[in-house]
Amino acid sequence: MWVVPALALAVGAAACTGDDAGGVMRAGSAEGLVWRLGPPASAASEDTAAATARPDEIYYDLTAYEWYRRGEPLIAGDLAFQPDGVPLPVSFDSLRRAGNYQGVDYYVRRDLSGSHDTLFVPVFDDYWQPFLPVGPAPAANPAARPQPASSGP
Repeated sequence: MWVVPALALAVGAAACTGDDAGGVMRAGSAEGLVWRLGPPASAASEDTAAATARPDEIYYDLTAYEWYRRGEPLIAGDLAFQPDGVPLPVSFDSLRRAGNYQGVDYYVRRDLSGSHDTLFVPVFDDYWQPFLPVGPAPAANPAARPQPASSGP
């Protein structure tokens, strides 16, 4: 078929015109299909280009954090939380930052007050890893106690 070569030719023709990135496809006479590119993003007015709200940091690789790599729970208050399932699409506007655990910010639903049954960690643009409670937070490791000196046999 000629669809693929025609599309490749149209994209190549658009790239050669020097037009900026954007996007409308239209039919031209002898040129066939032409990808008409719109103005560059810098030319867009600030009124029409509303900034998307997003968390301060997105944790694309939680395994970069020792506690997560070891399979330890995220501790929030007196509860331990473990990741549950796959990341979910959640609107940033529906969440609020609730704290930080060993370098990782976690969020809770904005419309709920009191204790939360799910924590969310941003792991990709608009995707959040849910963490569910698995029990009480483990007690802190007691300080290593010196062993009494043994009197040899």
